[in-house]
Amino acid sequence: MVQAPARGRVIWKGARAERALRQVRDRPELPLTTFDPSEVLEQMRIERVPEVTAPVPCFIGDISPLACILYDDEGSGTVLIHSLLNDPQTPLAVMKLIATHELLHLVARPEIIEGKSVSHPPAFRELERERCPEKLEAWTWIWDELGWYLSIDSDNERTYVRRGWREIPRRVQA
Repeated sequence: MVQAPARGRVIWKGARAERALRQVRDRPELPLTTFDPSEVLEQMRIERVPEVTAPVPCFIGDISPLACILYDDEGSGTVLIHSLLNDPQTPLAVMKLIATHELLHLVARPEIIEGKSVSHPPAFRELERERCPEKLEAWTWIWDELGWYLSIDSDNERTYVRRGWREIPRRVQA
């Protein structure tokens, strides 16, 4: 297996990635969650992905994917989290999973498998299994509470938030 080039591969390439990053950096959202996503990301970096030695910035904004990491060839990156998760109802387990998952992209890079660049190769999935004990709990909550906002792109291994998501009423927890 050959490792795929890193620059901009995880979510978008070139200008689209730069535009999304600039938009979220220029107009970041304040966290509405019961925890600070940046602090969770840093905690997961230290505890679960110690191979990543430098802090990784985190921004919340209205982006296409549910979450992503944009990274460079030197191994530094920026995590972007969709506004849909910026809600007091979002459990800590969901943010721990997302933080760990995105950080693992800095450790287990995409590989070329059968001529296709795979963002989540077997090495990535194995690390995720080992380091994300809340994966089932988190994804269960995501699908139960947010599933109608999401669409899956299996070919590109991504979970997107549907356009117009703000128009769909959010269920209120009793």
